[in-house]
Amino acid sequence: MVHHLFHASGPDSATTNETNNTGYQISDYSTFVDRIRPDDFQEDSYTPVLLGLMHHTLEGEAPISDDLLVQRVARAHGFKRSGRLIRNRVLDLVDDHFHLREDPVGGAFVWLREEQAEAPVAARLPSDEESIRTFDALPAEEIRAGAAFVTAEDPAIELARLFGIRRLSSSGRERIETALGMTPTQSSDRSESDLFS
Repeated sequence: MVHHLFHASGPDSATTNETNNTGYQISDYSTFVDRIRPDDFQEDSYTPVLLGLMHHTLEGEAPISDDLLVQRVARAHGFKRSGRLIRNRVLDLVDDHFHLREDPVGGAFVWLREEQAEAPVAARLPSDEESIRTFDALPAEEIRAGAAFVTAEDPAIELARLFGIRRLSSSGRERIETALGMTPTQSSDRSESDLFS
């Protein structure tokens, strides 16, 4: 899928988050290979490495959901699961060094700095299949930015296509409609995957 980049309009729409210039792509940690030491994950002496990983991730992916940030850091260390200890370690560093904000339609997202959270958010389309995010990993601002380029009667379906999402779940539809200020549609629990064939 060829990615494009759309920005929400607003009084400062020319000023966008500095991380939004290449679409959306999962962070590459190849430059950290020699420094990653899973056995030292909880050690205070390892904090600079973790902060470097997190800063690198946020430079390319912020705003990113706190769950996805924890997952990125865990996977970089070869951890198959992001348990409580890993999550607490990462989010404690977020609290001390970065900016975490509750999303108006659910979840929490991390920015490098507080002032970034005040800038317009772009609709960042995936640069490849691996970079496709689910709707719970999209902040409300990004959903609204994408909606500015959707003209269909059913914006949820078109937004799913726009962001490369093949399976629109009922919770995904509800998140879109809530972000857009619509009354959530009563839908079945089945995913609308048949619409993306």
